[in-house]
Amino acid sequence: MSAVSFAALMQAAVDRLSTDVREAIAVAYTQPASGRTLGELIAEERAAAGLSLDQVAVRAGCTKSHVWELEQGRARNPTVAMCHGIAVALGMPFELVCHAALESQRRWEVL
Repeated sequence: MSAVSFAALMQAAVDRLSTDVREAIAVAYTQPASGRTLGELIAEERAAAGLSLDQVAVRAGCTKSHVWELEQGRARNPTVAMCHGIAVALGMPFELVCHAALESQRRWEVL
């Protein structure tokens, strides 16, 4: 495979991913609030799956302390990559994790 065709394939993949992320966030933002914040979602789903903070962190590609901060509501604005990592780690749809992150943000705005 030539460098040009590889670059074109990579760009197409990035474009598709960008579109998917924008659509998922738009869907999550327009759905009614589920009531669960990102911290609540992580804690509940992690417990249901019997996973430790460390196991979630390894699967999500982040540190144990970052997962703990998210779960405790101390990290308020996770990146899209972090939401994706948490979704993968917990075996959940990306849209649900985005929705929970937005719910967390909504609650912080009220305070």
